[in-house]
Amino acid sequence: KAQHQDKEDVLRQVRAQWQHMPKTLQEDSQLLIQYSGYLVQLGAGRDAFNVIRQAMQQQWREALLPALVAIDAEQVPVTERLQLLEEWLKDRPGNSDLLLSLARVAMVEPDYLGSAEEWLRQCEPEPRVWRALAECYQRQGLYEQANQALWKWHDSQQAAAKSALAVRSQTHPSEVAQG
Repeated sequence: KAQHQDKEDVLRQVRAQWQHMPKTLQEDSQLLIQYSGYLVQLGAGRDAFNVIRQAMQQQWREALLPALVAIDAEQVPVTERLQLLEEWLKDRPGNSDLLLSLARVAMVEPDYLGSAEEWLRQCEPEPRVWRALAECYQRQGLYEQANQALWKWHDSQQAAAKSALAVRSQTHPSEVAQG
């Protein structure tokens, strides 16, 4: 019970600090990301949802999507978050960050696993998508497809690392040679 009280106290302090912050700072993307993340961590998912929705109406910020995904389904139902994400997707068709966020929210509910898979298949093939697809297949009991997706994730991770090393060797050859 003491731990719950501490969490409530911290939440009150965070909210109070936010309310007293100048409006220009409340519109700062980095501060919005931190504030919404704190709200989620402190169990105020509904507040985080409202902050994110309002901020996105003012200016599109993909960096807020992970906080929206992290909200507990008991605080903001999966269907409500999916509806909001789908509205945003209408204005940004093919946006991989949105599609991935839709899939991650949907994977919480077994009934939405088929939709999650569809959204993931629309994403650009990159490591985080392969990883999410493997998780989606695993939750559906499709273990062979999950293994294939994990191998693609592994291969894409290695390709990304080689690419990063190649770029680094072109821009900082002495650092790469040293090791």
